[in-house]
Amino acid sequence: NNFNGGIPGFLGNLSLLIIFSAAYNDLVGNIPESVGRLKSLSYFAVGPNKLNGMVPSSLYNISSIRTLSFSQNQLSGTLPENIGHTLPNLQWFYLSDNKFFGSIPSSLCNASKLQKIDLSNNSFVGSVPTNLGCLQDLYFLHLSVLPSSIGNLSTQITGLYLGGNKISGTIPVALQNLINLIILGMEGNLFTANNTEDFRHIDVDMQKCLLSILNIGILCSLESPKERINMEEVIKELQLIKSTFVGLGIRRSRPSRAQRLGTTRRD
Repeated sequence: NNFNGGIPGFLGNLSLLIIFSAAYNDLVGNIPESVGRLKSLSYFAVGPNKLNGMVPSSLYNISSIRTLSFSQNQLSGTLPENIGHTLPNLQWFYLSDNKFFGSIPSSLCNASKLQKIDLSNNSFVGSVPTNLGCLQDLYFLHLSVLPSSIGNLSTQITGLYLGGNKISGTIPVALQNLINLIILGMEGNLFTANNTEDFRHIDVDMQKCLLSILNIGILCSLESPKERINMEEVIKELQLIKSTFVGLGIRRSRPSRAQRLGTTRRD
């Protein structure tokens, strides 16, 4: 829609409100403090918009919330240290493209129902909590930093996005522990070649599988639209890679476009 202006303060008077979605508008101003009175709220999504200021602390205390989405605004502030305790039912948590700062709270692991986390393109500092691996339902993670304990993340993760962050160093061997990973976005960084000694204990098929997935990321980020792979092709490529490598080489089929790119690059 094209709603503009601010989020009205009277919103907090709608005591039975469960879902509030105002995404993809031109809303400005702050999120009103009165929102914290909505004790039955389950879904709160206000991005993308042009909101600014800090998120009311009372919003982080509504224990019934399952989805919080602030993505693509100009919101700022830190996350409460106890956020995982006050939002025990949180499943989807989107903060991308804002101005949040401070550390990522380790208490997030206490929000045991978390499935999707997107904290990318903010100003968080410090390391990613090592205990995120305890989130057994987590399958989507988008960060602006490389977790030092990447191998300890839940093996249920199917999508890991680290693209466009100028992360340097070598590609972590611990990625091999994420056995259900389908999409790995690492484009737009400063990774260097791994020491072959690091990979000597990894099965050859596993190496080919990882390289094929990495090459899909490259094909998605090509500058020329004519060369860039579209989403339909991405799905076909992933299905082909899955049929080829699930079980690590049990089934062989024709090489995918991503596999052919990897071969060309090595040549």
